[in-house]
Amino acid sequence: MVSSREANEEFGRISSFKNILETYEEIAASRMQNTRSSVLEGRNFIEELNYIFQQVKSSYKDQMAEIMKKKHIKDSKEFTFIERNSRTLFVLLSSNTGLYGDIVRKTYNLFVDLIKKERADASIVGRTGVESFQNAGIDVPFSYFDMPDSSVDNKALKKIVAHIIQYQRVFVVYGRFENVISQEPIVTSI
Repeated sequence: MVSSREANEEFGRISSFKNILETYEEIAASRMQNTRSSVLEGRNFIEELNYIFQQVKSSYKDQMAEIMKKKHIKDSKEFTFIERNSRTLFVLLSSNTGLYGDIVRKTYNLFVDLIKKERADASIVGRTGVESFQNAGIDVPFSYFDMPDSSVDNKALKKIVAHIIQYQRVFVVYGRFENVISQEPIVTSI
């Protein structure tokens, strides 16, 4: 049988442990809130940037059509600054670790469905995506790019852009953060 003194000591240890857990819980909650705020601010910026990019792209096409009309050029391939391969590319943005919940799997499944349906080329950013792709044995050529989860590597980004720019149509598949509980895979055309 446990003595009163031992019970009090055990109660003290458990109370100390409880205090430590509460402290860690507060720290984690604070970090999650900071991350959430950062993601939402970044998303708004990227959405506005994408909107502007789409407007510039549309304006560019209109201007190119006007110039082609003036110069009596009928085939747009004769009048281009960037050589494109007339193919479609799907880019999967995945993580390097598997600690992001089921959003990684959902995003990967959407990516695979799209490349199978469209018969498109594939590019994968992140180790979990490439591991899943290789393990699935899908017979689609793909390129892999390594990118850190928590920062931007400009050299790696330049390699990705150099690869993407050769394609006529490019779609990026990634997980969109709604809140801590809800994240959904989406596709964005660039």
